[in-house]
Formats: sequence, structure tokens, C-alpha cells
Amino acid sequence: MLGKRQSLASFRAFPIQEKTRTMRRSAKGFTLIEVLVAVTLVALLAAAITPNVVRALRKGRISRAKSDAQAIANAVLAFRIDTGVWPIFLNPGESLALDGTQQTVDVLVSTSNTPIPAGNPNAQVASGWQAQQNVDLLENHLIRNSPGGGGSYRESRDPLELPGWDGPYLDRLAADPWGNPYLINARFLNDISVPDAEFHNVIVVSAGPNRLLETPFGDGVIREVIADSDGDGTADGDDVGYILRGGR
Repeated sequence: MLGKRQSLASFRAFPIQEKTRTMRRSAKGFTLIEVLVAVTLVALLAAAITPNVVRALRKGRISRAKSDAQAIANAVLAFRIDTGVWPIFLNPGESLALDGTQQTVDVLVSTSNTPIPAGNPNAQVASGWQAQQNVDLLENHLIRNSPGGGGSYRESRDPLELPGWDGPYLDRLAADPWGNPYLINARFLNDISVPDAEFHNVIVVSAGPNRLLETPFGDGVIREVIADSDGDGTADGDDVGYILRGGR
């Protein structure tokens, strides 16, 4: 009987001892080889996924910039329909007719938080945007009706009888996805004072991912791609934009 009891006690203790040994092994953690294998797998996954994520983010930002540029252009066109003029006056009077004596805008910008981007030194034609003198916020014309920071466009009381400002035409205006302002070469909307203005494309443009302008101010051809002038095997232009008014 005694031998039987001892055998039974040993049998019952066996699972407890095995469990204790298993817990001790678990408490020791992973081996160095296991850690290295895990780190390698994570690195391989990151290397495979990261380029796709970066590419998707880039495409998303470009799509947003194109959408923003078109929305701004549509707002300017709505302004034109309501008032009968383009948003180029710095101090509009009661009469909205251009007579060649008014001071008008050269460049309209979406935000004043950042300056007009520099031109790409590798571009075939100098951009010329920074050389323009009369710069005003699009917000002053399309949202607040305060062009040039003072004055106002005549507001519409009855659009069917008396055209006038009937905004706001946008909820807000901001920088492009890369932190630069959207620009309009509004100088060429002045068909009275600017010679051959009607032959220039008027565009809403963003400097794009490289934050440098390849699109010439006077040309108005959006330079999404320009020649590989620096010999690095890639195109130098990445401006994003929308044509507001095509030249003749």
C-alpha cells in the first residue's frame, strides 16, 4: 500500500514540475536569434511597404492641388459672372469698368503666410513671378470683398438688374499641400492696360512638390514637366495648376 501511495504522489507531481519548468523557460524571453529574425522580417516589410505609401501620399497631394486650383478658378469665374469684371482691382470704385486709370493686381495669392516661391534655376525660362510689384490676397476679392486691404466692390442687391459682388465665393483659402501659396498671373486679366494680355494664358498654379516654379509668369504654360537641364536623368518640372483663361 505504501508503495502505491508513493507512486500516485509522484504521478500527481509530474505535471506540476513540467509546468514550472515551462514557466521558467518563458520567463527567460526570446533568444537573440529569434529577436534578429523578427527585426529582419519587420525591416523587409517596411522596405516593401514604404515606397508604396510614399508614392500614394505624393499622388494624393498632387490630386488635392489640382482640385484646389480648379476650385479657385471656378470661384474667380463666378466672381466674373456676378460683377462683370475680373478680381484685379486694388481700389475699385462704384464703376467696375476698366478705363486704364485704375491700379490693378499683377499676382493674386492664396495666402500671405509664405512668400511667392522662387523660380527653378534649371528651368529653361525664368519664372518672373517674384518680380511682380502689385500682389494681393485672393481672399480680399473672393471672401471678404476688401481688395487691396481697403475699398470694396459694389455689392449686388438684385443680380437680375444690377450686377455686383455676391460672395463669398469660397469658404476659405489656404496654402498648397507643400506649404506654398496658389498663384494667379492676374496681370493678364487686364485687357485694357496690358498690351496683348488676351494672348497670355491665365492660370492658377502651385509650385508643386519641389516648391520651385517652372511655369513662367508671362507664358502661362503649366510646366508639369520640363527638360532634364541638370543632367540627373529626371525631369525638373513638377508645377500643378489649372488654366483659368486660355490665351488666343
